[in-house]
Amino acid sequence: MKAILEFDLPEDSKEHKRTMIATDMAIVLFDFIYNRPKNKGENMSEMEYEGYMKAKADMAELLEAWGIDIDLILD
Repeated sequence: MKAILEFDLPEDSKEHKRTMIATDMAIVLFDFIYNRPKNKGENMSEMEYEGYMKAKADMAELLEAWGIDIDLILD
């Protein structure tokens, strides 16, 4: 199976750029969700860690709301 994406440039330049960086964005999200410090003290103060955990929970909520499963994207 093949999929061909076609853009009318320069009119579709934003859509083209979004498509070109989609994998990189998915990798950043995956790293943020799964590979960041899981424990306090890993180069983070307690306040920084709590802020990170809040941001991580918010990001997971947004991903779920948009129906984005990072595991499927980067499998």
